[in-house]
Amino acid sequence: MSRADIYGLVLSYVYAFGLLFGVEAVGKHLKWPLRVTRKLVHIGAGMWAWGILYFFTKPSYGIIPFATFIVLNYIFYRQQAFKAMDGQEETLGTVYFAISITLLFGWLWRTEGGVDRVPLAMAAVMAMTWGDALASLIGQQWGRHQYTTFGHQRSWEGTGAMALVSFAVMLLTLWWLPGSRLSPHSVAPPALWLMCAAGALVATVAEAFSPAGTDNLSVPLLTALVLVGWDRFGAVTLAQNIVLGIIISLLIGVGGYLKGALSRTGVLGAILVGAIIFGFGGWVWGMLLITFFLFSSALSRYKKQFKETLAEKFAKGSQRDLGQTLANGGVGALLALLAWWQQEPLLFAAFVGALATVNADTWATELGVLSRRPPRLVTTGEVVAPGTSGGISWLGTLATVAGGSFIGVAALLLQLAAEHWSGLGYAQIGTWSREATWMLLPAATLGGLLGGFCDSWLGVTVQASYYSSARQKETEKELELDGTPNKLLRGWKWLNNDWVNALSSMVGALTALGVVWWLAS
Repeated sequence: MSRADIYGLVLSYVYAFGLLFGVEAVGKHLKWPLRVTRKLVHIGAGMWAWGILYFFTKPSYGIIPFATFIVLNYIFYRQQAFKAMDGQEETLGTVYFAISITLLFGWLWRTEGGVDRVPLAMAAVMAMTWGDALASLIGQQWGRHQYTTFGHQRSWEGTGAMALVSFAVMLLTLWWLPGSRLSPHSVAPPALWLMCAAGALVATVAEAFSPAGTDNLSVPLLTALVLVGWDRFGAVTLAQNIVLGIIISLLIGVGGYLKGALSRTGVLGAILVGAIIFGFGGWVWGMLLITFFLFSSALSRYKKQFKETLAEKFAKGSQRDLGQTLANGGVGALLALLAWWQQEPLLFAAFVGALATVNADTWATELGVLSRRPPRLVTTGEVVAPGTSGGISWLGTLATVAGGSFIGVAALLLQLAAEHWSGLGYAQIGTWSREATWMLLPAATLGGLLGGFCDSWLGVTVQASYYSSARQKETEKELELDGTPNKLLRGWKWLNNDWVNALSSMVGALTALGVVWWLAS
């Protein structure tokens, strides 16, 4: 350990505790709101990443301060030691932030051999440091246009601040840091403006739709994955696909809005999911997503008037909002990112399974409520009202199998087309065997069936269910139209219908992946 590393360790802890005690004292003296002091600590902690680069000569020593604060921040959180850092309603966000920085610097920082990509790690950390802080402060102070995702209320003003600030700080970081004294072994990445725009898009989506506190993990880690992937695999084709995906998703989203299939926020969700899946997955992935949306939206309109008599009970209707579009397509978007990053074609099977699950669930819901026989709970067999979460019927089960199989057939045909017209779609990610193509049908069918079963089981066991005093009946809605909160009857409050859909699609994805892997072996 050099003298500079020793100085760096000492100064890191002096700075950290000085920041905590200083902000606590000044905030108390000036009577700052707790939200302000917490964000000042958040910004101050993130900015010390620059100090790490300045003082330390070896990454193995440089990550020690942030690594130790994983444990210290947890202790502070449990003991509520610093009000400027943690409050009664706070989460483990400070712990997650320390984990993110430790992982990113340990992964990307190289001073002796190997490719040094620490500017990309720094850009991702700065997006979280400044983007998240200003999004929160601006949203709370000036946020007038609200929207809700996965049970959390956000504002468009805060989300816009997140996008603009993230783009600006990443652009400045990647323009100045590579090749400078702090990072002499790194090289400026290509297509910097487009790269930062893609990173800002991912950072904004991750911040808006992560459960409370977990954005300290999702924002820097997902943003870094996009930046590193861009740097490793090139930008031109990716940028073209993303732009094309945005255009196609916008056209379909506007059409869905005019037809009543999407709300205004649902259009935004469709654009975000479509841009990621088209851009990082390719044509086959994108066209399969469009196939799901078009046919499921058409099915939602089948006997719509009859179904609307049941809509009062449930959190979602036939018009998809932002949360529902992300619940249906978010897992697929993450798989597209992962497949592009790992260059692993087998993950296409997981994508098919995820989409088969949400399609199977949609078909089961839209057709199952038309059954002449009342459904029964998947857990006890008790007869329940049509449309009740966890209720299944023979018609709904057949619709589940048909919905999953439909996606399997569509994936099979699209992949065969891509193989016939080389370069049309999935060929851009690794290689895909003809034998694996024919396995997509059983993979989608089984994935959709098990994913749909998981959706029903979660719906009756742990999904949040409320009692409406105003209407004197059970409901999935947390709030009434006038904002009055309903009483939680059972389940986990955070686990609403959107999260159940997302978790179920993960089960479908893993099932389909397992089927293809087993058949191939």
